[in-house]
Amino acid sequence: MTLRTRCLIMLACLLSTAAASAKDATWLHYRVAADDASGRVTLSCGEGTSGACTFAVGGIDAVKPRTLTIAPGSSSELGPDEADGRYCASVGETQPEWPACLNGPTSGVLRKSRSVDFRFW
Repeated sequence: MTLRTRCLIMLACLLSTAAASAKDATWLHYRVAADDASGRVTLSCGEGTSGACTFAVGGIDAVKPRTLTIAPGSSSELGPDEADGRYCASVGETQPEWPACLNGPTSGVLRKSRSVDFRFW
């Protein structure tokens, strides 16, 4: 077997492994929309999410944050009294581990709008 043939076989194996990994990945798509005028915040779970989006919401010192589970394609609104603080997001019905999750890539400040597309391997 030539070196070229071996390289082509190895490349084909790497590409098929990468395709399988991407197919098996868990996706989290969500949006945080802050309305400065009303003080409300809308949390939305994107259509491409691998299951529901679960948000833990509260102040950084909260012992037990509020948990919201939102179906893909749906939203939930927080009133002005709930919109101060931070959030963590996860896929499925599992509540994010508070407050450790606040340092992760799927956390943020509620009053700051952002869209997130995150892949868990």
